[in-house]
Amino acid sequence: MAKIDNILLLVNALQNRSCLTIDKIRDICGVSARTAHRYIRVLSEANIPVYFDSAAGGYRLSRSVGFKMDMLTTNDVVLLCVALSFLKSCVNAQYQISIESLARKIFSMRTDELEEIWGRIQEQLESKSGEKDISGILTSQIIYAAILLEKRLRLVESTGETVDRFSELTYPKICFDQGWSVVEDHPAKNKPILWENVLEASLVDSE
Repeated sequence: MAKIDNILLLVNALQNRSCLTIDKIRDICGVSARTAHRYIRVLSEANIPVYFDSAAGGYRLSRSVGFKMDMLTTNDVVLLCVALSFLKSCVNAQYQISIESLARKIFSMRTDELEEIWGRIQEQLESKSGEKDISGILTSQIIYAAILLEKRLRLVESTGETVDRFSELTYPKICFDQGWSVVEDHPAKNKPILWENVLEASLVDSE
């Protein structure tokens, strides 16, 4: 069966069944597990709202069409990931499953590599459990996301004076210079900005 026919068959199956496991998709389309996963990615990239429901162990179609993930900027999604990670660290195991499922829905509707950032955020939160102010974690993850996703980075830096300094880095990279810093990956613009001086970091999507 041609790929397009299989994709249409899968969409129809998702519309008419509550949940489809990878094994069920294999059976319906007559393909390997690897190809079944690729079909899910094709649907996601085509803005068909399919997501993995970890509680049910399979894929579903989102029934809500009033809001689309592409309405959020990359910076919005990173902030959302940090908020969900922090919430997950403060609740019981049952709520953690629901939060993880929500995160998977978000990742399935995005084409960038946010799942790796999700893992890094949770590792940092575990290492700093008990801290009330996690601004440093948020700053480091936004800087990391800018490098990983090749986004411009906008920073608000404390100068110790009444006026804060604003910077925008087109090609940010991380270095160590009297502490962890972020710099522009350009010989003429590589003055380090210490992470500890960053009040706010944000990603800038291409227009």
